[in-house]
Amino acid sequence: PSMSMVRFADGSTATPLRPGTVVRSEVESEERVQVAVSSGKVRFDVEPGKRRVFVVVAGEVAVKVVGTSFTVEREERVSVSVEHGVVEVSWKDGSQTLRAGESGLFPPQPAPVDLEMDFDDVAPAVSSARGRAAVPPVASAVEVPTWRALALQGQHAEAYEALQREGKDAVRDNVADLMLAADVARLSGHAGQAVAPLRQVVGSHAGDPRAPLAAFTLGRVLLDELGRPGEAAGAFAAARRLAPGGALSQDALAREVEALAKAGQSVAARDRALEYVQSYPEGRRIQSVRRYGGVE
Repeated sequence: PSMSMVRFADGSTATPLRPGTVVRSEVESEERVQVAVSSGKVRFDVEPGKRRVFVVVAGEVAVKVVGTSFTVEREERVSVSVEHGVVEVSWKDGSQTLRAGESGLFPPQPAPVDLEMDFDDVAPAVSSARGRAAVPPVASAVEVPTWRALALQGQHAEAYEALQREGKDAVRDNVADLMLAADVARLSGHAGQAVAPLRQVVGSHAGDPRAPLAAFTLGRVLLDELGRPGEAAGAFAAARRLAPGGALSQDALAREVEALAKAGQSVAARDRALEYVQSYPEGRRIQSVRRYGGVE
């Protein structure tokens, strides 16, 4: 626990905003970063374009992040305010997507219920042997976590199994659900099943700010995990097209060069490599781009 800034290996940061704030890193790996907020108020700046899942847990509320700036304040309930990007907030009984400029208190307070009953019409209960009214037994409901809740808790294998039980209609046609379903597939060892939801984001939700990340992730899955470099090159090109000059542009162009080279499209690979060298002469991937593109 610390009152000073917490910096993670991927460049993301957590900055306590008031005395008494307790924030600690619980998990930090290539696949997942999980941070717990026990009390106080914390600003998170999360690096976009990473393969890992970034989750902030505050009591029974979990906030799953792609790449954004947001604040979590924990008191009786948890306040989440988003400055940039998008987060998915989940709690025991539901979830909600918050976008830039939006905020909320979680879990939401249920609306009051007015309940009126007329006991005169209720038939007398059957008496027990001791003369007391026998109360019919009430079956206790066993709550089964949804695939979505399991995924937001980082239980990707369990979430994958739950999603198979719930069926494909359990994934809503919105970007948050589609990206989450893709994460479940990738991180549970079923990379091939991440392709469809990622393509749906790119094809049906191209105007969403998360679409470039979906395209880039699709390219990585196709190239690194499925060995389909020709399709991967198209996905990386889509990531650049959806956000020209965006945060992912440089990496997407470099990976496109690699994918084209591995697909045997040497002329196209060289053209893209020359484009990279001209656009990013000091780029962090310059050496690999020159190698894959055959550019000296």
